[in-house]
Amino acid sequence: DVTESHSLSNPRRFPRIHHRPPPPLFHPRHFPSTPPPKPLSHLRIRSDQSRFLPAQSATPRSRFAVKSAAAAEGIRSSIPDSNSNPKPVNQTLKLDTAFRLWYFHNVIFNIYNKKSLNVFPYPWFLATFQLFTGCIWMLASWSINRRFPKISKEFLLALLGLTLFHTVDQIFACVSYSNVAVSFTHIIKSVEPVLFVIFSSFLGEIFPLKVWLSILSIVFACYIAAVTEVSFNLGGLSGAMINNFSFVLRNI
Repeated sequence: DVTESHSLSNPRRFPRIHHRPPPPLFHPRHFPSTPPPKPLSHLRIRSDQSRFLPAQSATPRSRFAVKSAAAAEGIRSSIPDSNSNPKPVNQTLKLDTAFRLWYFHNVIFNIYNKKSLNVFPYPWFLATFQLFTGCIWMLASWSINRRFPKISKEFLLALLGLTLFHTVDQIFACVSYSNVAVSFTHIIKSVEPVLFVIFSSFLGEIFPLKVWLSILSIVFACYIAAVTEVSFNLGGLSGAMINNFSFVLRNI
């Protein structure tokens, strides 16, 4: 046993084996060492490029949090908000107020027209003066930074017919007011829908039978009003009818 232990402890009998690492496949001198990557904190994003990058929160969000936020957003968008569409309501109120004010001022205008014609029985001069006053009013509005329209040859030609029929409408309305009562003039002017349907039919537009039956009632009512009118006058009737024709042609 002593001999065996001595032989095992003898380094000459059992030489020491040194383990060396395997040789590299490629020599390091063919591949120079690359420096470690630098941090990206030194990079700067220009202000004109930042808008192309999506906004990121400071803390990372889990997949469950993203799905929950998306579901909550969808539920919130599906619930109608009481203050979401105040604009259509405001527009409707503005339009309703504008129509009421227009009707009110039209009634006042017709009454004072009749009073003026009772004192000054010159309907042509009165109507021309009213149109002239409207032109002066528009020029004064443009002079105080009102938006001036772009005037061209096509624009003037398009307005030529409207201007002509509007002038005829204004003049013959005053002619009718000077001969008959304002109420009778407006009864005759209620025939405008009938003339509109007839002229539109000539242009190829087709109306249902209900429309034709409804305008027959208007014609019958105007006939009764004309027959029973105490202050009936042919000049007032013709002025109101010319006013109807000019108004319909202006709208068509």
